[in-house]
Amino acid sequence: MITVSIQQMDNKPNPKANILVRNLAPAVTQKAIHEHFSKFGEIQKCKLECFADGLSRGFAYVQYTEEKFATEAIKATNGVEFEGKKLEVFSHVKRVENADEQSAKQSQQGNNIFVQGFQKGTDEKTLRDMFEGFGEITSLSFNKSDSDDALQNSLYICFKTSQSAHAAVEKMNKTKMQEGSYLLVNHHV
Repeated sequence: MITVSIQQMDNKPNPKANILVRNLAPAVTQKAIHEHFSKFGEIQKCKLECFADGLSRGFAYVQYTEEKFATEAIKATNGVEFEGKKLEVFSHVKRVENADEQSAKQSQQGNNIFVQGFQKGTDEKTLRDMFEGFGEITSLSFNKSDSDDALQNSLYICFKTSQSAHAAVEKMNKTKMQEGSYLLVNHHV
């Protein structure tokens, strides 16, 4: 992805002064967006998103210096035709990676994990024992071979809590097994 941007970074951007502009005509340029939206106030940053070949992805971000400029731009341009297409313009809050968001993200990932890479033929008790230390398991489902009913090397585990699932992923992912293989443990939606 190629990103073209026009910026004035004198100070930290106001997260409430950022807008997303969608449904842009393919021929709209970075400069045209900047010129059009600068009517509503001082722009700190303007970015038209493009594909690797340089063609517009049809949306852009405009970061104003003040929230009131963003509010005015949304009111004046949402639903209005620009270069032959009706714009969709609304407030855009960037994701901030902090402890609160990490906690929210963890709780959204749920209680289920996917485990792959253990030796074929491993029994259910061994698998349960490997993961029960992280919390109560409400269900354990593994892939079985049709021919001999032996365990395949992948399974799904549902923990009672998302914290248990997260702990299992953090501790067990890429763990080296006795026979030399590595466990792959990830959240499963």
